[in-house]
Amino acid sequence: MCIDFVDVFNDGGVDFYVTDTAPAHLFQAWNPTTGSYVDATATYGLIGGTTGWASNFFDYDNDGWQDLYVVQMFTPNVLYRNPGTGAGSGPWPDVAPSVGLDTMLLQYTMSIADFDDDGDIDVLHRYDTGWVPLASGSALFRNDVPGGNWLKLDLVGTRSNRDGLGAIVEVDAGNGLVQKQHRRSGISYLSGSDKRLHFGLGAAAQVARVTIRWPSGQVQYLTNVAANQILKVEEPTMLTDGIAPVGGSTTVTASIPGDEGLAYLMPLALGTGTGITLPDGRVFPLDQDSVLDFTVDPFNPIFVGSFGVLNAQGRGTATFYVPPLPWLSGLTVYSAALTLDPPTFPLIRTIVSEAATITVQ
Repeated sequence: MCIDFVDVFNDGGVDFYVTDTAPAHLFQAWNPTTGSYVDATATYGLIGGTTGWASNFFDYDNDGWQDLYVVQMFTPNVLYRNPGTGAGSGPWPDVAPSVGLDTMLLQYTMSIADFDDDGDIDVLHRYDTGWVPLASGSALFRNDVPGGNWLKLDLVGTRSNRDGLGAIVEVDAGNGLVQKQHRRSGISYLSGSDKRLHFGLGAAAQVARVTIRWPSGQVQYLTNVAANQILKVEEPTMLTDGIAPVGGSTTVTASIPGDEGLAYLMPLALGTGTGITLPDGRVFPLDQDSVLDFTVDPFNPIFVGSFGVLNAQGRGTATFYVPPLPWLSGLTVYSAALTLDPPTFPLIRTIVSEAATITVQ
């Protein structure tokens, strides 16, 4: 009926849960030692009571560990609390009765979201009114469970899809706990949920590092992020109108949210076919040629602003001045950017992975 997947044990793997007719619910746990999955449904007591429909992993008490809520038919719904003891622990307790989520009405679906933006996950139920004599076919259960700190991320793709579906986000609170979630959708049966990624942080008042791996291949970092806030995060990209007139100019902007105040380097080059392999194995997507060698000089007169500091919005801008030479018409050049952040990162922090294309006309 439904499948959801998340790093349940904060060990870097991806575990998943599938609902079906009882007793065929399935929890597959990833074993990082053997590099394989194991059926751990019985191990953690996640068999369920009857036919299961919608289900979602979410951290209802913000302790940094993903819990599991399952909508069932003919028996009360269950909220399995992840005890946070890692893989190999015993059965997860059902805490639904203690938090008011053990409803027993005919239903197939539900949605989860922080409806009031107070930092915890609420649950919206939808019932089959043909069988149940309710004035309304739905009910919103507000989460008032005392819990820890939290961080919510609203992803906005630029080169990737707009909602960042498929992005992988890792949150390191600096306390030895590293959480991972995928930006996913269509998890519960016949419903959608809040697109924002919610992370419980326990007692941590700050996140040391957030790493976002976008579907485009772009990697983005946020560091020293305060807890208890909702952050809208836009994917890094290069911005340009793509045209530079002979004898005129055009601007190129590197937009790298999260790197505000860092030094950037943004040269030009004639090609992107090979790129430059850096000491850490990453590739800067410009070929090394005479144009690149010339424009990395911060005092060059052709690409002014190729070296500078990102502003408060994480943007750095350079101006491409095209000499008044008619034979330059039709020339294509490329620009990409990187930021420097020692000692937090080994010299280079972010590389904008796709170059901007500029055609001289």
